Amino acid sequence: MYRISLLMLLLLHLGMGAYSQDKVYIGNQNTDSLYRVNASDLGSLERVMSASNPNGIAFFHANPTYPLFYAILSKIYRNHANGSAPNDIITTTGQFNRGVAIDYIGKKIYWANQQDGYIKRANLDGSNQEPFLSSLIQPWDLEIDPINKKI
Repeated sequence: MYRISLLMLLLLHLGMGAYSQDKVYIGNQNTDSLYRVNASDLGSLERVMSASNPNGIAFFHANPTYPLFYAILSKIYRNHANGSAPNDIITTTGQFNRGVAIDYIGKKIYWANQQDGYIKRANLDGSNQEPFLSSLIQPWDLEIDPINKKI
């Protein structure tokens, strides 16, 4: 219980995060960086890469090439887990992409755009973008339950 509470405080302090096996990935808007920490050793925080104003981090274990997904302003990126080889896969009209989530069963990425009030989805390479929900009031974050097919 103590370790979970401490981890949650760390995530709330530093920004949104994503979990991968024993690693937690964290976006810190104050330092414009992505970090990772071992879930079993909170003292192991390490900077993975520079990322200006990172939001909505998601990790997809089944994609060994590009498992790390995150949003920066009007773009969604995917990277290697070590922060190398970033490539933008989605460019949106709104400037405030926030929540990013992966449906690991349906092989889709979902994201919320706070400015334009929608949630969209696409294939993991950014192709076949489609609206999912619209007319929302400043959606910030989202989570996917692919087993029960809920968002």
